[in-house]
Amino acid sequence: MSHVSLIKLRRESPRHSAPSRYSLPQGRRSTHFPQRVKLAARTRAGDGDPYMARCEWCHVWLGRDGGEVRRRVADGSTYPVLTSVANAVLLCGNRNEGCSRKAARREFEAEAGGWFIRGGEGPEHDPRRVPVLVSLDGSTVFRWLSEDGRYAAQAPAGG
Repeated sequence: MSHVSLIKLRRESPRHSAPSRYSLPQGRRSTHFPQRVKLAARTRAGDGDPYMARCEWCHVWLGRDGGEVRRRVADGSTYPVLTSVANAVLLCGNRNEGCSRKAARREFEAEAGGWFIRGGEGPEHDPRRVPVLVSLDGSTVFRWLSEDGRYAAQAPAGG
């Protein structure tokens, strides 16, 4: 094939043009966390080292790229805490397998362990005030997830 015929095979313009700016349909909010929140959740799950991250529920090793950072409350609210690390958990698997599947399907075990919180008003729907059941130092205990990316042994003060 000659150089001339290759040029003729190219399209003058792309078949589908991409929109200049992506935006969500009106009334819908992004369900994704910013990168800094994902890294903070992974760092917490790795006891300070994101490369040593483990599933926060079952404690299986995930490393730097495994697992899925999920929202505990995913009701689409605009409260700033819902996009913070207090609402983020690192779970193994995805929507179809592992601990992430249990949380996505809103199973009783996920809600009882704090991995899923029903949306609504009041302190029982605030991810800072609902503890998660974690395995720390060989024992399973409830811990609160703070907005600074750490496990807290006590609920935060205030209403």
